[in-house]
Amino acid sequence: MLSKTIGCTYEVVVIDNNSKDDSAAKLAVDFGDRVIIKKNASNRYFSGGFNDALALASGKYVIFLNSDAELSNNAVKLMFDFMEKNDAVGAAEGTIVDDATGAITQTCSLELTERRNLVRSSRVRKMFCKSEYDAYRISNWDRKSDKEVEVICDAFMIARTELLRRFSGFDEALKLYFTEEYLSDKIRESGFQLWHLAEPKVTHRWSSSTKKVSSDFIRAIYKSDERLYFELKKL
Repeated sequence: MLSKTIGCTYEVVVIDNNSKDDSAAKLAVDFGDRVIIKKNASNRYFSGGFNDALALASGKYVIFLNSDAELSNNAVKLMFDFMEKNDAVGAAEGTIVDDATGAITQTCSLELTERRNLVRSSRVRKMFCKSEYDAYRISNWDRKSDKEVEVICDAFMIARTELLRRFSGFDEALKLYFTEEYLSDKIRESGFQLWHLAEPKVTHRWSSSTKKVSSDFIRAIYKSDERLYFELKKL
């Protein structure tokens, strides 16, 4: 970020979710006061870590960027300029390029309903309900143009800081999954639009964090987050 971002004032906040290596100390040595580092005493998972960053942020906007993603261009300035020109937009995602294949990841979608979740959770149902699934995933669009959508990816997104603080950011009951659906729901319910932006880009190494723990552990969190998300959606 420090080498790619020009033309705007920004701060970098790094949340260390109780890592067991010396990465936080190395960041402090390498970047000094150019980076704000918060080291947590326990793993606060995805939602807690990002809420910690939101609490420390002092800017008009906050950009969430996963630790396994890297800016490909002057994405911060591009996203900032878009938000400044579009007051009706609460948050926007950039374009995510798969680090392994170079392909554009098909992020964003329509709102996630229980019916759509049922379809997307099964290969068989996705096959027999292909038109329904394709509509939900907006599969006829290559993500190479800007577009208003209903759910954006929280691995790489910009949002209005004060808007997120109205509803306290992520619900920390959701540890790892259904977080982007939850946040997108809240932003739309607040009367703001969500957009995909084609020009700001990052490369992303998908699931590099979850690969470090057992599949059974991840599966249990997924099922818990799935149940909690739809309970929260009914409130």
